[in-house]
Amino acid sequence: MPELHVANQCWPVTVGSNLLDSLNQAGVGVPYSCRAGSCHACLVRCVQGEPLDLKPEALTRAQREQGWRLACQCQVVGDLQVEAFDPVRDGLPARVAALDWLSPTLLRLRLVPERPLRYRAGQHLVLWTADGV
Repeated sequence: MPELHVANQCWPVTVGSNLLDSLNQAGVGVPYSCRAGSCHACLVRCVQGEPLDLKPEALTRAQREQGWRLACQCQVVGDLQVEAFDPVRDGLPARVAALDWLSPTLLRLRLVPERPLRYRAGQHLVLWTADGV
């Protein structure tokens, strides 16, 4: 049975189990949305070991070479050490440029990132504050 390592945690997982499910079941808060590899919310970095990636084309070659994987599209097939996405280390800082209430229940938020975003169709953003998602 493979072992999954995150920070100082380690636990056994069933061969072929979904990486996202295994992480969330163990209390590692990995955000997710589409579970289809489109939104990229569930990015994790594999620092040791290699999962079975069912959708490698969803990431760029550079991302894959840096160890990034979409947890929703990976199966654990052997021992694996991963790092969860850290918004301070891995994120793109931005400042709030405008907050406009368009109706009592609809807010338009305009952000200015430190550097340009490379947006892909179907992708969305996960916004982090000092308190988390």
